[in-house]
Amino acid sequence: MSNEALYIVIALLAAFASLMAYMLFTKKAPEDNQPITDTTDPFALYLGNAVCGAVVLDASLKIAQINTVLCEHLGLTQAAVIGTPFSKHIASADQAIWQELTAHSDASGSTAQIALLAANNKQIQGKLSLQAIPANQELLVTFENQHQLLQYATEIEYRKTHDELTGLNNRKALEAYLNKTFESQSLFSKPIAMIYINVDQLKVVNDTCGHIAGDELLKQLVHILKNTDVTYDYLARVGGDEFALIKEDATIEQAEEVAEIIRSTVEDISFSWDDKNFRQSLSIGVALSSPRLCTITEIIGAADAACEQAKVAGKNRVHVHKDTRAASEDSRHQMRWVSRIQQAFIEDRFELFFQPIVALHHSDQYVHYELLIRYRDENNRFVSPNAFLPAAEKYGLSTQIDLWVLTTALDFLASNPEHTYKLQCCSINLSAHSLSSHQTRSAIAQLIIGCGFPPEKVCFEITETSAIKNLDEATAFIEEMKLIGCRFALDDFGTGFSSLGYLKSLNVDYLKIDGAFIRNIVHDKIDHAMVTAVASIGKEMHIATIAEFVENEEIKSTLSQMAVDYGQGFGFAKPMPLNDAVAYYNK
Repeated sequence: MSNEALYIVIALLAAFASLMAYMLFTKKAPEDNQPITDTTDPFALYLGNAVCGAVVLDASLKIAQINTVLCEHLGLTQAAVIGTPFSKHIASADQAIWQELTAHSDASGSTAQIALLAANNKQIQGKLSLQAIPANQELLVTFENQHQLLQYATEIEYRKTHDELTGLNNRKALEAYLNKTFESQSLFSKPIAMIYINVDQLKVVNDTCGHIAGDELLKQLVHILKNTDVTYDYLARVGGDEFALIKEDATIEQAEEVAEIIRSTVEDISFSWDDKNFRQSLSIGVALSSPRLCTITEIIGAADAACEQAKVAGKNRVHVHKDTRAASEDSRHQMRWVSRIQQAFIEDRFELFFQPIVALHHSDQYVHYELLIRYRDENNRFVSPNAFLPAAEKYGLSTQIDLWVLTTALDFLASNPEHTYKLQCCSINLSAHSLSSHQTRSAIAQLIIGCGFPPEKVCFEITETSAIKNLDEATAFIEEMKLIGCRFALDDFGTGFSSLGYLKSLNVDYLKIDGAFIRNIVHDKIDHAMVTAVASIGKEMHIATIAEFVENEEIKSTLSQMAVDYGQGFGFAKPMPLNDAVAYYNK
């Protein structure tokens, strides 16, 4: 959007605000000419909050009330202008325009370009708008400073493409830059190198010293990146702890050299905060454009994946993406699924299945199940989510899938009130993207509030990995939804026992023990001990435990002798279409 277009939008919003003020005022007109500080006067509230200059004129067109914005334009105090004719503050060349505007008894809706005269005789160009206040025979006048509005427009445009904290370009700007660069490339152009940077210690600093310290660390690192003795063409902040650097016309050796210089420079830095010192390091991924990496999505994905490999390998290192046939085929496979997922919403190819979760230590009827999504292909065969969810996660479609699952589940439960009455818990999976998206979390809360049955019947399952990766968002979301009444399960628990320290922060109701520990629990003493430990932790923290992948009678028998509360797996029941749930639990 151009600056001129933004100016028009802002001006329209200001005019709309004037109309709203008029409507508000006519509903309750003040009995006296109250001062601007009186918050019982609706116009005092409007004048105090208006972004443009605003003034209320009495029947003789003298100033009865004026806001601070217009006082600042004029360079005068409120006391100095109250009671003065408004015409006194209009430039002499525009006096005739003012006279013409106010010559008619109904001046409401009139507008004109006019110049106000400030105390220093400086003229301020702007748009004047009049709105009648019939209740008091007064006139509301608003003044939109053109120069100031253009400044606002410029600031809005800047914020759209820049990171507020660091002042760097943001991800949106990076994508626009790459799009333009790829479009201008020819068959003879040299490759583009993307250097994807992850700050290894940011989370440690945030958790230890708070986000103010983390923000300061990021600003110091940006200063280092800008002043490092390397040449590059573009630098952007693309995530909380992630940056992307572009070097055009580069070889892989040149790109790797730039990445290594940046890594080694930061490695020598120690960040200090409140007498605490943190050694810094970066994990860096490098990818080079090629016929197989020739789109924005592909090159960002490749550099990000290489950065992830650097972290997995121990952090503080540079990893170069290998453009192999296998990697290329995997990328093409995921891209095909992106198209199929988008088409699935249109053609209604997703279906919900349910898998019972069974109480291990009591025999009374317990209605609890997890909802599982399936894709129905062109031959009416059901495809497991393992085939398409990785593509949905990578290409930003997982939140759309989560919301589809939730709305479909709520519709089913609302349509089957007798079944829902007997239901103890319906578990619904949420992706990491949904946890990190404020918009999606807000949509989920609104859907639950309007569901029409007790929200405690809904349990959201979040994986241990996504919860830890988005700990602040996960904690806030859990607390918000538990106030509404929902329950939470931590899925795949035990895959990384580092999560034990975070468990105190996550107010969950269930721990779902990862199936990797359940499959061999009968014969493997270590797995048996691990499950025993998780069950013990759950008992101490009053969190129920659910064993996943309970595949046979031996596992069921072993679990029944332990402190695990519930089981789920083929040993109890395979996933079935959700429409069969009513009949299944009526047996």
